[in-house]
Amino acid sequence: ANGTITAGGALTASAITNTNGVITLNADGNSWNADQTLAGTVIYNGADQTIVGSKYTNLTLSGSGVKTAAGTLTVTDTFTNSVTLDAENVALGTVSNTGTMQISGTAAWTSSSIGGTVVYDGAAQNVVASTYNNLQLTGGDKTSTGTLTVTDKLTNSAVLDAENVALNNV
Repeated sequence: ANGTITAGGALTASAITNTNGVITLNADGNSWNADQTLAGTVIYNGADQTIVGSKYTNLTLSGSGVKTAAGTLTVTDTFTNSVTLDAENVALGTVSNTGTMQISGTAAWTSSSIGGTVVYDGAAQNVVASTYNNLQLTGGDKTSTGTLTVTDKLTNSAVLDAENVALNNV
C-alpha cells in the first residue's frame, strides 16, 4: 500500500507490502508473517491491543488501554508511544514516548532522551544508558549500560549497578 489502510476489524494477512503508506489498526486480533519488515507507518489506535511481534519501520501506539507486544518489537526508524506498552524485548530507533514503556526483557534504542515513564520490571536486566523523564526499576538486579540521567522521578526497588547516575528533582 502506498496510500492509507484503516482496519476497523482485525487485519489478517500472510504478507503485507506497505512501501510508504499508513496502516491504522483499530481492533485487536491482527496477524501477519512476523519475519517481514513493514515499511511505511503502522498505527495501533484501539483499546487494549496485542502488537504483532514484528519488524516495523515506523510504529505508533495510541488510543487507550494497554498495548501488549506478542514477541520482540523491532522499530528501525521512529517509535511513538502515548499509551502503556507492555513488552518483553524491544529494539527501537528514535523514541517519542509520552506514555509508559514496561519492559521485562531486553531493551535497546538510539534515542538519547526518553520521555514519559520507562519501567524495567524483569529479572536481571541491562538499563539502557539514556536520559529518562521517569524511571522505575523493580524485580531483579539491574545494570546500567552507561550514564543514566533521570530528569523527574526515579523509583527503585531493585539492586542497581551503575557507574554514573545523574538525578534531578528526585
